[in-house]
Amino acid sequence: ASEGPELFTNIAREARDAGFNTKDGIKVKWFLDDLSIDRKDQDSLKNLEAAIKEVKAGHAAATGLGEHALNIALDTLAATMEAQGAAASEAWTYAQSVHCMSQAGKEAISAKFLNNKAGLVTAVQSVMDSPPLLPSSAGQTSVREQCAARVAQ
Repeated sequence: ASEGPELFTNIAREARDAGFNTKDGIKVKWFLDDLSIDRKDQDSLKNLEAAIKEVKAGHAAATGLGEHALNIALDTLAATMEAQGAAASEAWTYAQSVHCMSQAGKEAISAKFLNNKAGLVTAVQSVMDSPPLLPSSAGQTSVREQCAARVAQ
């Protein structure tokens, strides 16, 4: 996703500031900590491994961790709409204005549904009926992004 290079730069800077040598790279555990991924969370680790393989193969998609970014975004969108009493038919309008969605989520929705707004309505209705399984780090990542956005304002 677009925030990857910034994430690397920030982690490397923090490591150097803490006295670690980053000349040969940085430790994966620092990424896990920054992404709020528990090292025992096998699902999140498998998703991260798949994303790394995609990047190494040169096939990284704009949707970050693939379907997980999309599922998290759809879940956030559906939950926001349900909380406000909105129907799934309003999904595209809400997708453009939901502020609690991650940048990766916004990119995932845009990439998948930009030319298929009816598909977004169907996907949101499906999530409203039966929410997808999400990685355990999804909520933590969302809260971290929301805090960073508010601080940046």
